[in-house]
Amino acid sequence: MQDPQQQTKQPQRKDAIRFLIGVLGGVALLAVAAMMWHLPPRLSPDVVVNQLGTYRFPTGNSKLHITKDESGNVNVTVHHHRTRFYFIPQTYAVQRITFESEREWFVSVDNYQRLWVFRGQWDRSWGELRQMPSGGTIPYDPAVYLYGSLFTPDGFRPSCVQVVAETGDWAGVPADFFARIPDRGIAKLDNTPAIPDLAPPLTK
Repeated sequence: MQDPQQQTKQPQRKDAIRFLIGVLGGVALLAVAAMMWHLPPRLSPDVVVNQLGTYRFPTGNSKLHITKDESGNVNVTVHHHRTRFYFIPQTYAVQRITFESEREWFVSVDNYQRLWVFRGQWDRSWGELRQMPSGGTIPYDPAVYLYGSLFTPDGFRPSCVQVVAETGDWAGVPADFFARIPDRGIAKLDNTPAIPDLAPPLTK
């Protein structure tokens, strides 16, 4: 026959285990909630951003860091995330676009997770062009950069950066981003494709 004292201890032990599981579950939920609270804001496709900060791409697989360094330059950096050995998270920078903070600038992400960056005109009244960390200087003229998969008639190429005014590939540009580009009729280099009047859709 089982000792009555042992019979009393067994329910108490089960209650203690349930209580411990509940506490651990509550701590885990709080940790998840805290992590979600501190996540950077998620970018919505076609929304224009012109503020420093950290943002998540719409899919959440990449982050966009927009910072200003001690030299007065804006750095637009894309970070990708991957997992090593199935469980070790790792973040690495895949692309950085740098220009002077005096210039007008804004960015947007399209429906294909591609990043569009506008870099404005350098006003000569600001002085001489600054030397960039790469060693050179940036042209006075404005430019639009596109970072992401480049779709071609043969399929698509891996992620890369292109200067859109030189390639003339405006397909898929976010409408609000495109509308905000100043002087679209003249913001192009000689012997380069004309900038369209309307934002053309991307058809694959």
